[in-house]
Amino acid sequence: CSSDLGGRVGEAQQIAGEIRRLGLDTVARQDCLSACTLVILAGTRRSMASGAHLGFHQASFPGATPKELAEMNVVQRDALSKQGVSPWFIDRVLSTPSTSMWIPTEDELFDSGFLNYVTRERVAAEMALAAEGLRKTLPRRIDAMTTLEDIRADGLVFRYLYRADPEAEARLSATAA
Repeated sequence: CSSDLGGRVGEAQQIAGEIRRLGLDTVARQDCLSACTLVILAGTRRSMASGAHLGFHQASFPGATPKELAEMNVVQRDALSKQGVSPWFIDRVLSTPSTSMWIPTEDELFDSGFLNYVTRERVAAEMALAAEGLRKTLPRRIDAMTTLEDIRADGLVFRYLYRADPEAEARLSATAA
């Protein structure tokens, strides 16, 4: 993925089409800006490595007419929408000038539906960090969790568990029954 403000939309769309056709997962292992985000968006499971950033802006192409730019933005809107990305996120992307870059937070990326999966490495690191923080502030919080309801009630723990494995709740429910 490119680390400058540019990108080759046509090539990104071709790669994205192949990713969708093959049903592949995508991971942004480093910063992924502009047209590169179309490649990440094409994945069945879309995730981002720790420390990576995704950057967005409206379409741009040297020499393109205003009509052509508007058509490129329609294509970008459709691609985001077809992959289940929230309208508020799409509006933010398309309101960011091509001379600028919007870098959403991780929560914005998940809340919008752009990212839908967290890598196991990221979950492990974040769980360790969260567990350490919980141990420092509330020493018995984790040790007191004995039921599925305890895990559900603790939003922080449940959030990471669910992101790491969306089917975990169903398996835990089956185990608890």
